[in-house]
Amino acid sequence: MPASPLGPPGTGEHKTFVDNLVERWRFYRDQRLPFSRDRLEFWDLYLTKTREFRLKGEEWRANLGLPDAFANVEAKVANLVSIMLSADPVVQPEGVHDQFRESAAPIEKMLDYTYRKNMFPKWLSKLVRERSVVGTSFFKLTYGRSQHTFTFSRDPKAVERFQKTIDQIIREAPGVPPPPGAIIPPAGLNAQGMPVPPQPPPPYTGWMTDPEAFERWRSMVNTAMPALKIPAPPLDGPRTVVQYQGPKLHLLPFTSVYLDPLNDDMETQNFIVYRSVKPQSWLLEQVEAGKYDAAAVEYAMTGWDGMVKEDEQAELANKMGILDSSTASADPYYRKAVELLEFWQPGGERPYALVLNQKAVINLRPTEMPFLHGECAIGAARATVVPGHFYGISDLAPAKDLFWEKRKLRNMRVDAVTLNVMPAFTKLREVGLPEMMHKVRPGALIPVSRPDAIKSLVRDPLPGEAYQEPRELDADIADSMGVYGSTKGAPATIGRVTGTEFQGRENRAQIRFKLDSLFLEEDLAPLNRQMIALYAQFGDDPLRLKIGGLPDPFLTIDKTQLIEALEMQWRFRGPNKAINRDMQVQQLLMWTKTFGAVLTPAEMR
Repeated sequence: MPASPLGPPGTGEHKTFVDNLVERWRFYRDQRLPFSRDRLEFWDLYLTKTREFRLKGEEWRANLGLPDAFANVEAKVANLVSIMLSADPVVQPEGVHDQFRESAAPIEKMLDYTYRKNMFPKWLSKLVRERSVVGTSFFKLTYGRSQHTFTFSRDPKAVERFQKTIDQIIREAPGVPPPPGAIIPPAGLNAQGMPVPPQPPPPYTGWMTDPEAFERWRSMVNTAMPALKIPAPPLDGPRTVVQYQGPKLHLLPFTSVYLDPLNDDMETQNFIVYRSVKPQSWLLEQVEAGKYDAAAVEYAMTGWDGMVKEDEQAELANKMGILDSSTASADPYYRKAVELLEFWQPGGERPYALVLNQKAVINLRPTEMPFLHGECAIGAARATVVPGHFYGISDLAPAKDLFWEKRKLRNMRVDAVTLNVMPAFTKLREVGLPEMMHKVRPGALIPVSRPDAIKSLVRDPLPGEAYQEPRELDADIADSMGVYGSTKGAPATIGRVTGTEFQGRENRAQIRFKLDSLFLEEDLAPLNRQMIALYAQFGDDPLRLKIGGLPDPFLTIDKTQLIEALEMQWRFRGPNKAINRDMQVQQLLMWTKTFGAVLTPAEMR
């Protein structure tokens, strides 16, 4: 294993480098802490959590949480995700000349396959939901492999059937010469001219004693005699099943990424930190595989107690209703955990450093970017962006006070209804009542000496403002978030309008969503180039993917094609091409009836 270019851990340049990184990270962490805690309050609004304001003895008072924030956020998520996914495939090359379209088509299929394997609709909905509630959602793209190993045991009956089949094929197969260039086994050919397996029958057991030689013979015969189809032997022993191998999308907790909050562009950030917690067993496996510097890991683990769960993470889990804050750090998986800090400094002398336990750099090449695309693997999708500030503004932020005010009015209205339905009473001091009469019940008879001795405390109906104010609050909330009744599928309540007018209203209501989808597309666009670069860096050459479909369910791409595709511009089609898909199709059909005859096939396409 090569020595670290920074020298021995804990000394000289290595220690100075780590100390400077950790100091800057702590500065950004402390600077962001009040901001992140404020953002966590928006999960209370979204999850319809309530604030306890009732005093002792006021348990009868209403304390309802209204789902307005949840409904508006989900409406925005549905609109944005539907726009992003309105085209199939979701990605296409932009500004590609006709002569390059043929080479771009396989890359387009590859990207579509990658998004399908990453369950992109579900991933995108979670990203947009957090983006809307918190204002900023972080994600990361890595290269991984999803697989599992299963051990097969040969069934004696299956072995017997296969043995009879293989013996019969060898004895009775028609004579077909081997294909050109085929290697004739030492046993030669049988009477019909078919290559004989290494161990001639009867019975032939070479498929068990020498499975590699049998597989070569089986492949050669099946190529020369396609109609014969010698079956594969019964499986035995462990087999690894690969579900997917390629780029993988991850959502990162909002509280785990740190950067300069006064730089409003992700591409110009020169210091990005991602903090993660891993079990010690995972770290030791990576060291054994040769991925990390063993000496640096040993130094960083000296004196480490494994307690790295922060209150901020526990509070996030509590806010989102996942774990109770008192037990969030009790997961046995993290009892012996290590802290990893990924430091990304694009354009610097040491652009990528993985620091263990804030003590030592453990990656082998901190002077190089880990990926071919040369970019930080962490991205961010933001809602409303204010110039000069990185973190986006939550969609709930402008209307936060309106949400709480509407909740307060609703609770006061419910309290008034309660007092009208189950009223409190006033009575003359001179009127004595038995103890049993202190609680009102249906059919009760209360003897009094005069008609006005006992009266209801609240007799007036609720004022009209109690019903008018919530409607005004709803209108302000809708204007703030751009989510109106029609956006959520509510029917028209006043009058009837023509289809043209209704479509015009709907388009105006959708303008903000369309513009928002363009901003979201800009934030996600680097994923396409990075996916291509990951395939070029870690994929086989040629890359072969089982994408399905006809005529060939497999897609084969050379590494040269992947490198060339890095120079193309890849965009998500939905925000640019298919926002009003039905209307565009109708307009194109009308246009081609008039001008289609003068177009060349390339122009028509």
